[in-house]
Order: sequence, then C-alpha cells, then structure tokens
Amino acid sequence: MGGVSFLNTGRDRDLGGALVALNTSGQSQMHLSFLAGTMLRNSRIYAFRLQYRIGTEGTFNNVLINGQPVEYIAGVDGDVMSFENLVLPPALLDHENLQLLWRYYHYSGESGARSMLRLDAIVLTSSTSIEDQKEELFRVFVSGNNIHIDNPFGGNGDLAIFNTMGQLVFSKG
Repeated sequence: MGGVSFLNTGRDRDLGGALVALNTSGQSQMHLSFLAGTMLRNSRIYAFRLQYRIGTEGTFNNVLINGQPVEYIAGVDGDVMSFENLVLPPALLDHENLQLLWRYYHYSGESGARSMLRLDAIVLTSSTSIEDQKEELFRVFVSGNNIHIDNPFGGNGDLAIFNTMGQLVFSKG
C-alpha cells in the first residue's frame, strides 16, 4: 500500500486534503497525473475533489476538465484509479502562486467510520516550447512512512511542506 491516506481527519469543519503550491509563470501548458484509491471504504463514503485557487487567500474552486470536476469517490477496498495527463485549464497558467488542493470530503452515508482514501504518484509536467516537449517539474510518492520528492532540477528548488492549518512543518532551499 502506498500514498498519503486520510481517515477521520476532521471535526465537522476542517477535513483533510493535500495541497501543492506552484509557480506557473510563463507556462503555456501543464499536465497533471496522480493515483487515487480506496484503502478501506467504511460506512461513510468520502471522496477527493481536485480544486484550485490563485494566490494564498480566498475560496478554492473545482478544477474542471471537459466541464466536469476531477474527482475520485471511494470504491471497493483496494480500488485504484489513475488520472493521466490531465491538461490544466489555461486560466490556471501564468501565475506566481497557484494552489492545487485534493479536498477530502463527505460524499454519502449518515454515520460510522469515514472512508480511508489514498493519494499517490503526483506528477506535474510542463510544455513550454513550440515542439511541445514535456519537462517534468517534480514527482511525489510515498513509501512506508517516507515521502519522496524527486526534483529533476538537481536540488535547485525550494521545498516547503505545510499542514492543513497552513503551518509550515518543513522547508529546504
């Protein structure tokens, strides 16, 4: 089993999520891939919905691909869905601070334990040349209790990890 999982992470007001902050300045096209899955369905069904906001304040909006929100709803135990090469909408490009949020939220069911969902293998690529060559920006994956972030820039970037309350828990760079 891999990935970041979310289970019983809220108090009816601040359920969990995974947040990635990006500088999309100068980007003409970006692609996103990730895995989502069900580790344990449980009686209260939960889901991930991909959302965004530009800047660090304000509400998050749904990322729409072909007019539909990008979403994973808990399936049977062990179910995994691959979201491959989603083209980010043009309105999300060319901003100094774009935040992508995989929001964990209640989908259905009245009482009982929440679904334990998995999020893994987040890959963002950009296309900036006329030839539309893709350049991998970074790759995030989880192994056991460790989070691995591959940076093809050879360490020439900054890394900051925040908890769901917006507090900095780790930084490097």
